[in-house]
Parts: sequence; C-alpha cells; structure tokens
Amino acid sequence: MDAAHATMDWAAQQAMQLPAEQRPPKPSGIALIVCILPYPATEIRRAVKHFGDVESGIPTQCIVSAVYIQHGCSS
Repeated sequence: MDAAHATMDWAAQQAMQLPAEQRPPKPSGIALIVCILPYPATEIRRAVKHFGDVESGIPTQCIVSAVYIQHGCSS
C-alpha cells in the first residue's frame, strides 16, 4: 500500500468514527453522483467512492465506459 492509499484509509477510518452530527453536511440538491469511467479505472473509482461515502455522504454510481457504449447508450 502506498502513502496515498494509507492516508485515504486513515482518513476514512477517522471520518467513520465521528458521530453523525459531527460529519460534514451533505450538500443540498444532490441526490446521486454518476461517473462514467474508462477501463481500467480502479484508482478513480476508489476516489469517487471515498468522496461519496466518506466525505460528502452522497450516493455514487460508477459505470465503465465500455459497458455503457456496448449497451448503445453513447448518444
């Protein structure tokens, strides 16, 4: 595990230990973050999920672009 991942894991653990009232407020008006990612995008997906789950409390949905295009959703 490199330093960036160790820092992210530590930050996630710290944020999850906070009581709900001490966590950052969820931005109003945003119900879902949808990301269309290249393949492979393990690091990007991890960062998006961390932002949604730990930092903002906003649900996220990550879609791999190859799957998106395969199903005819490119237009």
